[in-house]
Amino acid sequence: MKRVLIVLTMSLFPASINATDKNDDYRTSIVQGIMGSCASYVASRDSDRRGNHVPLNAHTAWLFGYITAINRLQADTWDIQGGQDLEAILLWLENYCKKNPLERFAGAVAVLTVELYPKRIRQKPKE
Repeated sequence: MKRVLIVLTMSLFPASINATDKNDDYRTSIVQGIMGSCASYVASRDSDRRGNHVPLNAHTAWLFGYITAINRLQADTWDIQGGQDLEAILLWLENYCKKNPLERFAGAVAVLTVELYPKRIRQKPKE
């Protein structure tokens, strides 16, 4: 599965072809113990529903940074979200992570961007 995702990602995002090490891995700027896995993301959503927003805020801030980087670095992309609101994206990630609890959160977000790519907004709308 990881190889398929990497090939798909490389074909959609050609600028990232050389952005990994020889093992097709890369360091993510997240605190591994707090938000490294999909299981930790699902736990942060549950915690958020109980009133503790800090863990989900950390995931959401990292997600916004990732999305901003895609918007900045991917050619022909103004907004990778393609009009999806934040709650829809957080729910998509939660459902994906429930099915893949051992996957890294960063990997789940990469899968999300592949899913969103065809629906992206290519140009800034006229004001």
